[in-house]
Amino acid sequence: MCCEKKYKVKFVLDEKYVEIITDKTIGEKINDEYWQKIVDNFIIDVKNNDISKGYLKAINSCSQILIKEFPIQSDDENELSNDVIELR
Repeated sequence: MCCEKKYKVKFVLDEKYVEIITDKTIGEKINDEYWQKIVDNFIIDVKNNDISKGYLKAINSCSQILIKEFPIQSDDENELSNDVIELR
């Protein structure tokens, strides 16, 4: 089994496309408007030629809400790699 607790967030970025995809459990607690605001802010930073700032803000915004809604438990394990995967 990949993820015992099944909490997954995927940040998808292409040359002209940005999307945050969440699993059902996260989607039930955090509405799409929240994720869209992160995407909108990221796009603004990209248009201002500040991609690194955009990524950092997006990661921090995702982390804050996920930690709030799904607090880290003492027995939690990191089940997925934290590696960035670049598709070509």
